[in-house]
Amino acid sequence: MYARKLRSSDGFIVFVVGIAVFTDMMLYGLIVPMLPYALSDRVGIAQRDVQRWNSILLGSFGGALMLGSLVMGWLGDKVPSRQTPFLLGLIALGLSTFAIALTRDLVILLIARVLSGLSSAVVSTVGYAILFDVVSTEKIGRALGFVSLSQSVGLLVGPALGGVLYEYGGYFITFVPAFVLIATEIALRVLVVVKKRDKAITKDEAQEPSEVSILAKGYTANPLYGTTLPPQTDPSRTDLENNPNNPTITSSDQI
Repeated sequence: MYARKLRSSDGFIVFVVGIAVFTDMMLYGLIVPMLPYALSDRVGIAQRDVQRWNSILLGSFGGALMLGSLVMGWLGDKVPSRQTPFLLGLIALGLSTFAIALTRDLVILLIARVLSGLSSAVVSTVGYAILFDVVSTEKIGRALGFVSLSQSVGLLVGPALGGVLYEYGGYFITFVPAFVLIATEIALRVLVVVKKRDKAITKDEAQEPSEVSILAKGYTANPLYGTTLPPQTDPSRTDLENNPNNPTITSSDQI
């Protein structure tokens, strides 16, 4: 019971989303500086064409990220649970990273960069949507601050870590921390328990009667003074006499 409560807590969910965004940004900072070396040393592109293909790979990532964000923003609102697309996005992120680390083919490298952009769109778009689903309004600012901090740290750590690992360990070793983070994030994502979204009204809305229910009970909706009590009726009087709009009733009779 305690473990399930922890897995569904706001803090744990914010932590998992933060690690996912950190991993995504760290991978971006890790791969981008190494693309020229991958093109020249592994793929065998001539030095005069490296810059052109490097720009193409960067542009393909950005284009896939833009289109993927639009599609996932629409699709994320259609599915009953955001767990599945978020998990699939992490798996796609791992596959694209694995392909970039192993391939020596330019076409596969280009496809991997497109897949990286799409998976990044899924992780960021669906991840933020999950936060707004589970975190209350009073705490959403702190949650977004933590995730934004994770994003900045990942972008800061990626290039520095990649440079050190590439110098002392080689090309493939540079990707090992990324594989560890992606595997850890997938395991954490499986552990997370997120309730399915529905259109149920909130607690405050449930306690607050609607205008229709107020009018149905005989209350009067006054736009200036708010809602007033229904007119008091005297059972000894007739229905015509109980009507406050009856012009035949004098002020003394109403008193």
